[in-house]
Amino acid sequence: MAAQAASGKPGTPSAPAPGGGERPGGSDPVVDNPVFEAAVRDLVDRIEEERQSEREVERGERRRQWSEQWTNDLTASLKLNDAQKTKMQEIANQFWERLRELRNGDAGASPSREERRAQMGALRDEAESKMAQVLDPSQMSTYKSLEDGQRLGGRFGREFRRRGSD
Repeated sequence: MAAQAASGKPGTPSAPAPGGGERPGGSDPVVDNPVFEAAVRDLVDRIEEERQSEREVERGERRRQWSEQWTNDLTASLKLNDAQKTKMQEIANQFWERLRELRNGDAGASPSREERRAQMGALRDEAESKMAQVLDPSQMSTYKSLEDGQRLGGRFGREFRRRGSD
């Protein structure tokens, strides 16, 4: 009989629950222990914090890769020297960081699509004014003639993701 119970076959009697007999109705126990509930909530919160931290690290790495890829593409089309390349990458990193702050900003009502576009345009204009201090006039003219997807804050992120997933 003990061998049948240990086998786990359906229809065979199982061992009694620890601490005594079976529960009425065979239902799961109800946990009414506030210490246990608090410990579970604490554990769930810690796991969520770890996941959030991991996501932020991954996003930061993606922003760094976007900045690096964007700068490499610009180096080829604008013939940037090493100092310009470094400064352009810094500008791109600042742009992506400010954009992240803008998106994660207020926990209140989110801005409308038009407001978000205006904010994004202001960030882009600010970055381009910094670029004008780094690039010579012919390079800046060439930059402004680039397609929107090649300019900072254009569709670069989406293009990079498509390119990276191939």
